[in-house]
Amino acid sequence: MASWSMAEVATVEQALLAQIETQKAALGDAEPRLRAVRLQAMRDFTAAGLPTRKDEAWRWTDLRALRDVRPGAPRAVGDSGQARGPFAAFDAYGLKFENGVFHAAQSSLADLPAGVRVGSLRAALQGDPALIDCIANAGHSVFLTLNTALLNDGAFIRIEPKVRLNKPLHLMFFNTGASQARNLILLGDGAAHQGQVYEA
Repeated sequence: MASWSMAEVATVEQALLAQIETQKAALGDAEPRLRAVRLQAMRDFTAAGLPTRKDEAWRWTDLRALRDVRPGAPRAVGDSGQARGPFAAFDAYGLKFENGVFHAAQSSLADLPAGVRVGSLRAALQGDPALIDCIANAGHSVFLTLNTALLNDGAFIRIEPKVRLNKPLHLMFFNTGASQARNLILLGDGAAHQGQVYEA
């Protein structure tokens, strides 16, 4: 497997650190607990940096695709609201995300059964700060830390115990630039084997 050079690692790291500084400046209005979690993630990633071939856990993981990530202001997605990819033909509830941000008006969520809540992770965290612990306690791998540092939005799905979905949930992500989405799925007892979630 071809490896990427230390110079390439440094270039990508600098771009990511610039994104972190931009996000840090915008954290003033965030819920205090979430702001603290994200600031800690920013500090942790800044200290650790990206893994290289010298890191045993990542020695056989090809990270060269990161060279193609070009941060910057994302463009409008345009008329791409239809499901596509391997799940396009499925009869499913659809949640649409543009550049990581949930778009309720372009999602298909009519007739969700009682006991199922789906929508924006950002709105869920603002409405219920206790959910922030699910983000804070998710783990500390380098890319999860980076995701927490740059977290913007994503899907929040809560299925109450023994609730049965009559069709799957389809998460549709349309991206024109770098974005960091996080999906938080909470399943009650007996719901894990009854609900299906597809992402494309």
